[in-house]
Amino acid sequence: MAPKTLQVGLFLTVFTQIACSTHLCKRDPAQQAIQFDPSLIKPYSPELEKTNPINSPFVVYFQHEKKDLSFLASKHISVRESPNLREHPTFKTITQTFADHKPDVVIIGGVPSGDELSPKWYVQYAQACDIKNYVGCGESAYAAYLADQNKVQFTNGDPSDLEIKLGLKDLGFSEEDALSFFVARMLPQHFRENKEFGTSDSIFKKTIETDLIELHNRFKSDLNFGYQDFMNWLNRQSETPVSKLFSEQALAPLDSGSPIQKISFQVDILRNRSLLKRIENMVNTYDRVLVIYGSAHYLSLSPALESVLGVGKMEKPY
Repeated sequence: MAPKTLQVGLFLTVFTQIACSTHLCKRDPAQQAIQFDPSLIKPYSPELEKTNPINSPFVVYFQHEKKDLSFLASKHISVRESPNLREHPTFKTITQTFADHKPDVVIIGGVPSGDELSPKWYVQYAQACDIKNYVGCGESAYAAYLADQNKVQFTNGDPSDLEIKLGLKDLGFSEEDALSFFVARMLPQHFRENKEFGTSDSIFKKTIETDLIELHNRFKSDLNFGYQDFMNWLNRQSETPVSKLFSEQALAPLDSGSPIQKISFQVDILRNRSLLKRIENMVNTYDRVLVIYGSAHYLSLSPALESVLGVGKMEKPY
């Protein structure tokens, strides 16, 4: 089934601007609000990545009148590559950027917070991750932990799972497609963060079953869809072995790729438009905003950011 073309502005989440406390919110009411143009977002492609001269992680600093925006383009951590995660370049870059930028608010990818600022349950999760040196956790937890330690608010930039589900439905994808894609997109993360994942069928099955339970709740879904249903769906979407899906590239958002990559492409569009809107809301609310997302998101959003803020200063501390 060929998905419909996603029109500019379609499914763009209009977030209610979050009120800020008086010691953080300093915007002059007479100052013109910043507005970004979502039509300038560049869809992901391998060619887009080749345009970037620096490997992630890196930080791009923007200044506009009294506003400071820092975009930390992260490299996803892997316990397989860096047994001591605190020494991972992404962790060290996050630490350095907090110290240099002193943000008022942080937009963190991978934090399922909705519109809520600094949800207590995620702070507790991040604290638990810190105790075990972030084994089985990601850079999102570390960023949230630092935000809490520095008494800085944090939020995310993604649309809700339900909004993505409805967006995919409007494009002709089924609820089964949405549930299965979200399970599949977590495979590389499980592989990066858990050395045991992929070592046995029983661990793999238990992980998938746990993810399906969580996603049914997050999607508010009553679809009777279990582990074997997911495996059947996966076999229809990809002719490669499941272990090949542990690679980020197998799930890359490619409009001309495999069926699962085409879903990823549409989800990526929804995520980037939502993230751009959240950045817009935050820079109109706070003076110093830090964004921590994967480098591909920065490359897609940079034309829209630069059209208003000018070309940023790029640095690579580690």
